Amino acid sequence: MARFKCKCGHIMSNSTHPDVEYSLVSHAQWNNLAERTENGENFVDIEDSILTNSLWKCPSCQRIYIFEDGNDVPLQVYNLEKNNNSNW
Repeated sequence: MARFKCKCGHIMSNSTHPDVEYSLVSHAQWNNLAERTENGENFVDIEDSILTNSLWKCPSCQRIYIFEDGNDVPLQVYNLEKNNNSNW
């Protein structure tokens, strides 16, 4: 996926603005990666086997979309809550 239109109308692209896309890694996956790299495996060789979900954050409205690899439809969508507390 290279482009996605947010519900707010903002068009996000990971090719022109790669900072909209993040990789999600669980603690278990991170620990497994750390063990494997400590044992001499190259991160590039095992990266695809652990990075199965991606997160896209809209720079306009801060809405977050979570995608499973190979699926262009978001698995989950999160919207920023309105908060009256000025400390946030």
